[in-house]
Amino acid sequence: MVRTRTWRDNRLPLVTAEALLGRSPRRRLEPPSRQPTSEGPRVRPRLEVAVRIEPMTRDAASPVARRIFDSIEKGSGTVSNLLRMLAHKPDVLRAYNQLSGAVWAEGALPARIKELAYLRVSILNGCEH
Repeated sequence: MVRTRTWRDNRLPLVTAEALLGRSPRRRLEPPSRQPTSEGPRVRPRLEVAVRIEPMTRDAASPVARRIFDSIEKGSGTVSNLLRMLAHKPDVLRAYNQLSGAVWAEGALPARIKELAYLRVSILNGCEH
């Protein structure tokens, strides 16, 4: 199924993954409504979860992880908690960093479209950050 949505006089086709794969649609996760109600604003309650594994600090990181941290800090200025968690397994951190670099490298799609796809998937999956 291909749907179109109008945005600033452009018609952008929205193709679902199910349509591409020939599957029936799965349950979709929609973002929470931010419209205020008589009880107050409607927002999704935050779940408090205890972290079982602490993110790796630079001092405790292996030399491989420190080199990767340095290259990430040069590019974005900070190392995310996800990458600090992956640093517990330097081989996994290295592989993830290479995959991320390949995805965000110059290619057929402009960076703006890649970022929009990233945000769309995050919204559909209910990610809050």
